[in-house]
Amino acid sequence: MVSFDIFDTAVVRLLPRPKDLFKIIEKQYALPSFYKNRRLAARLVRAENKAKGILEITLDEIYGRLRAIDSSITLQKAEELKQAEINLELRLCRRNNEIGALFDYLKKNGKKICFTSDMYLPGNVVEQILKKCGYEKYDFLYLSSQDRLTKKDGGRFLNCSAPERILHIGDNEDADFFTPLRSGLNAFLYKRSFHCFLSGRLMKKNKKNLYLDFAGCLAKQKDFPSYWFSIGYQYVGPLLSCFCTWLKKETADSVSNPLCFLARDGMIMRRVYETMFPKETTTYLYCSRALTSNTDCRETYVDYLKQTLPPRFCVIDVGRKGTIQDNLKRLLPETKINGYYVDLRISSSDKSGFYTNGDKNHRRFLDFLDFLFMAPASLCIGIEKKDGLFAPVYLPIDADERKRHEIADEIHSGTLAFIRDAAAFTDILPADCSAENVLNILEILLRFPKQEQKYLENIKIPFGMKNEKSRFLLSPRLNIKCLYHPVSFFNIWRKSMIKRF
Repeated sequence: MVSFDIFDTAVVRLLPRPKDLFKIIEKQYALPSFYKNRRLAARLVRAENKAKGILEITLDEIYGRLRAIDSSITLQKAEELKQAEINLELRLCRRNNEIGALFDYLKKNGKKICFTSDMYLPGNVVEQILKKCGYEKYDFLYLSSQDRLTKKDGGRFLNCSAPERILHIGDNEDADFFTPLRSGLNAFLYKRSFHCFLSGRLMKKNKKNLYLDFAGCLAKQKDFPSYWFSIGYQYVGPLLSCFCTWLKKETADSVSNPLCFLARDGMIMRRVYETMFPKETTTYLYCSRALTSNTDCRETYVDYLKQTLPPRFCVIDVGRKGTIQDNLKRLLPETKINGYYVDLRISSSDKSGFYTNGDKNHRRFLDFLDFLFMAPASLCIGIEKKDGLFAPVYLPIDADERKRHEIADEIHSGTLAFIRDAAAFTDILPADCSAENVLNILEILLRFPKQEQKYLENIKIPFGMKNEKSRFLLSPRLNIKCLYHPVSFFNIWRKSMIKRF
């Protein structure tokens, strides 16, 4: 027989810390002391039971004690809060695909399966969680909340018939490994899902941000088809969800001013915004510094702008100084334009930034946005009119540009996959608009480990008015030629986006 620990082994919560559930309930029901009182109630019940020789508590006992601590919580309110906690557990629990595959294999080969947990949740709730996660037709379910036997003190493993024929798999070093071994069972220590989760780069500096905790756990349960898809899912998705939430709040008072996302970086920004807020109407504007400065097609471009844009509108772009917004003002002097940017490096009354005049130490991380947000399209350098319709004129693409287009497609796919997955939880976990917390995503992202650097090599980033210049995304490797041309090597290294050494 094989015995599985349930939580953090067979089942993974999208919020790894149970206390995070209490914070959500506290916010939903506007109970400022719920988080503190809920934890206090559990500690008091545990202490009382321990004095009686009982090593486990139940959810009913916790909420009974909660009512004694907070007299404002009636019996009906306590039942409502308890059901809210149960509903959150059901929503946020996911099947651990690694253990799930092992479960399917063992069932196929006729092994008996047992699930066990030291858990205060009622048995019927745990059964629902297991069923939801695809664990059905198991043979036994043992919960400490039902029989008050725990794995921690070894009571669960006493009186097992043929213990040498039982393999227990769990994540707790003491309760799931050493204790069953001392009781004569075989044991396998599974690396805790939460520890795997914390080892991800996304979590190393964001442990206190609830939304980024959730984003990291969601990513850990996803099977990524490619490396660049994972970059879009783990980093660009959470970043843009926070930016678009901020953008929605900033433009709430200017409903009559449509949002115009500027090509090319605005393509993925617009797709995320429309996915998050499907009732909003937006515009994708063919635009670039080269196009707004091109005198050869000035008259045609102004006609395109007048036909596309109303007298008042908002432009959305990555940012820096908002040069394109200034150029559009010169082309359309009678229009009123407000700009909203991810990274704004000047102060202006008609320009707002998710990050405004950020710390210089973060500049190189924000520069990386141009690569992350790039669209699978070439630079727009002109506009032409055929049969009464306007069409963009693109810069011819080369092999480097074609490679960037392929990468952009995968990043966009991963980004939108995250937005769709996270949409099911926006009622309890809305995107956090704290720019400083989101900035940590980029800061951690640029610390590429050696095994990932192969994906970044030989990628060139174009820049300049007409992409006439380029630089490496990652500085080149050190080789023997560098000894003969150290100055040339240093110049290439200095201009690269990410320094290898």
